[in-house]
This record gives sequence, structure tokens and C-alpha cells, in this order.
Amino acid sequence: MRIVVAHNQYRIRGGEDQVFEDELRMLEASGHEVVPFVRSNHDFSGLQTIRVAAGTAWNRAAASDLESVVRSFDADLVHVHNWLPQLSPAVFPAARRAGAAVVQTLHNYRYTCVAGTLSRDGDVCEACVGHAVGWAGIKYGCYRNRAATVPVTATIALHRGLRTLERSVDALIVLSEFARGKMIEAGLPAERLHRKPNFVDPDPGARDGGDDTVLYLGRLVEDKGLWVLIDAWRSMPDSAPTLRIAGSGPIEDDIAAAAASMPNVDYLGFVDHDRVADLVGASMTTIVPSLNFEGFPKAIVESFAVGTPVIASDIGSLTELIDPGRTGYLVRPGDPSAIVDLLTDTESVAGLHGMRGSARSEYLAKYTRERNAARLEEIYELALRRRHESPG
Repeated sequence: MRIVVAHNQYRIRGGEDQVFEDELRMLEASGHEVVPFVRSNHDFSGLQTIRVAAGTAWNRAAASDLESVVRSFDADLVHVHNWLPQLSPAVFPAARRAGAAVVQTLHNYRYTCVAGTLSRDGDVCEACVGHAVGWAGIKYGCYRNRAATVPVTATIALHRGLRTLERSVDALIVLSEFARGKMIEAGLPAERLHRKPNFVDPDPGARDGGDDTVLYLGRLVEDKGLWVLIDAWRSMPDSAPTLRIAGSGPIEDDIAAAAASMPNVDYLGFVDHDRVADLVGASMTTIVPSLNFEGFPKAIVESFAVGTPVIASDIGSLTELIDPGRTGYLVRPGDPSAIVDLLTDTESVAGLHGMRGSARSEYLAKYTRERNAARLEEIYELALRRRHESPG
């Protein structure tokens, strides 16, 4: 199959960028011919930001460039990851005009929430779900600030009105059943929403968790629950495991300062991808204390890959990713005492040590490259079939 994979890279590297790269390698390893079509948010700054924002709704240049690539490559299919802001939804009809089937991965909830997280000020927020225009998002400036929120909200509203996804995208990939339900609630067609989780490749192999520590691995932003962790460890007894925090983001300076004042918290900063397996594999457990619904945190599948169980908030997609008592535990979101109670209970801690085999089995059953490639190819075939049945 000849595939163009399109993605707008984030200024601060995140999980979507990693998934884009992982899937490129996976497709090539599976024998497909692949061409990346990439724009980067590192490519503009200052006054250029205004020009880019103006093109968010319909970037004619990006659409024309993609159409040319699809035609010259004679692509069977175009797979779009993130389109914001430089690609714009204009790339969807452009790809279809060029004759390709079109697939998009919905890594977040942006189709119905300008922030993409269904959260605001550290709490779940669904004020815009299902509404034609996300006025609440504009009111609260949910995408960075109000000035940035307006053009993105207008873009979402415009393409909801034009039914761009329904008309020009043959298959939509969601990362969890929870996300699928939210997208149906937002108005997307259920029959075109297909679940495919994230994966880890190459297989790092099982590790022993010998450091007896708890690891947070991810972006350092408010709604990830970092302050819940800090509050929990302020209440931990000296005998409790040490917390390690690895990552970067807007609140990293504050988190680093808090960690420096606490003997049982270590801030590691950004960790290179090639060190992740060793760091996660040495930990007793990883922890995902999110305050929002999440998409599919890569840290969870990276943990299972090395046999490390996961403690996660009992909220949104996280609830379906953790099998309590077998691959980890679920705790009340936003409640430091729930974490303290769990990690000071000797039976629960012993249980974490005993879950490593089950966590590793979860990876082998669901999250390997081979299983992911088979599922992605299945979705591609569905998209190609629909494209041929709906040539317009």
C-alpha cells in the first residue's frame, strides 16, 4: 500500500509526535511504501503566529502541497494525525480530490473541545460537547488564551457546519472505547469510529523493578495531577517509596522547586526516549494521576511493556486501561489521601510487586507492533472500501 502520513509537530514534543514516528516505522517494517508530510510549530514565531492562525481554518497552501504529493506518489491512502494549526482541515478534501482514502487519528477531544482535553482549571469540563460552536471555550480562553482560542474555535465550528470529517474522512481512529463514546456524543458517525490503541516498539523486554520507586513520566501540566502527587508525598511516611518525576512542560520550574524541598521526591527533568525503558523497568510502579479523561497515555503501555504495573486515576479512558489487582490500581482522581493510603498499605505494595507478570502479559496480548500493525491495516482496508463505494 502507498501511504502519505501527515502530521503537524508540536512546539513542545508530546505523545502524538512519538506515535506519528512509531507508526511511520511500523508501516515501513510491514512492507508499505510511506511518505511523511510534516509541518512543525518550530517553523514560526512572533508575527508569523498571526499569519498561521489566520490559516488555521483553511490553509490553501498546505492543502495544495498535500494534493500534489498524493498525486505524484499515487497514494492509496492519506493518514492524518495532528492538523493544528498549519495543515488545517483543508487537507482532508484535498487528499480525497487526489483520489486517496483518508484516515484521521483523533488523539484528543479537540473536535468538540478547543483545548482537546475536556478539562478546565484542573476539572473535567464538557460544556462544549455536542454544541455547534464552543462558546464556553471562547469565554474561558481554553486554548492557550482567548486570542488564540477564537480562530481555533471558529475552525472547529466551520468544519462541523461543513461536515468536513463526515464528507472527506473515510475512517476515524480513536484510542479507547471511552473516547469513541465521547466522539459519538459529539456527533461523529459511530460506524466510522474505530478503536486502535498506542503501542511500544521495539519490545524492550521484561524488567525486574528493582529500584522500589514510584515514577511519574509525562508532560508537566496542571491537569496531569502533578500537584496531587506533591501533596501526597508531603504526607507520606519516611518508609514510603520515593517518587521520581520525569518530564518537561509549563510547570516544570515549580515542580522542580517543590521536589528540591522534599527528601522523598526526585525531579529528573526530561528523559531521552532511549532511557525510558530502563527507567520505567526499574520502578516498582508508574503513576498516572490525571485530573482529565486522557486519550491514551504512552506511559501506560511503556510500563506494561517492561512488566511495570500502573496506578492511575479512576477517570475516563484510564478506567478501561487498568485491570485493578492484575495490572495496577485505580484511585480517586484529585485525592492525595487515596495515593497515600494505597502506598502505605503493605498488602497493596506487595500486590504491585506480584503484578509484573500480568502487566507484561497485557503488553504482549494488546500492545505489540505486530498486533497494532494488523489492526491499523484492518482500518485502512475499511477506509479504502468506503472510498471506493463513495467516490465523490
